[in-house]
Amino acid sequence: MKNVISLFAVIIILGALVISCGSSPSTPEDVAKEFMSRVEKGSSSALDLFSPELVQMIGKEKLQKAIEEQSAEIKKKGGIKSVEVTDLKIEGEEATMNVVTNFNDGSSETEDMKMIKKDGDWLITISK
Repeated sequence: MKNVISLFAVIIILGALVISCGSSPSTPEDVAKEFMSRVEKGSSSALDLFSPELVQMIGKEKLQKAIEEQSAEIKKKGGIKSVEVTDLKIEGEEATMNVVTNFNDGSSETEDMKMIKKDGDWLITISK
């Protein structure tokens, strides 16, 4: 009986780990930080964090090119040291914030970011 309970506990813990590793970023702050991480890597998966409307408006190819260019700029600055979210305001299904990216060369950049919540996920968009 003790072995069954131990096995059950291990299954629950592993299940929780699989679910947490496979899920999308759940808060606007998490999305902003994950987005910058994906951009730093030049990963096309950064596109998954854009709203479908933004992708349609600008175009997947242009956004991918912008990600690649930004990735190259980040590498020139020695990579990302940290990402901070400031002035976060959430109103219903919309969020605005400033994203401060600190680079390993000592420089930093601050950008305004807007997100919308769509089907339970926060996605990067632009102001209309």
